Amino acid sequence: DVPHQPVVLPERVFDPNYERRTLPSELYVPDRY
Repeated sequence: DVPHQPVVLPERVFDPNYERRTLPSELYVPDRY
């Protein structure tokens, strides 16, 4: 075990204008795998 400080994350901020784009087809693995 390595001693470390606990991670503290800020509160999540909701942005109604954010749109998640779809990934390009080059990033998908073919079905045969």
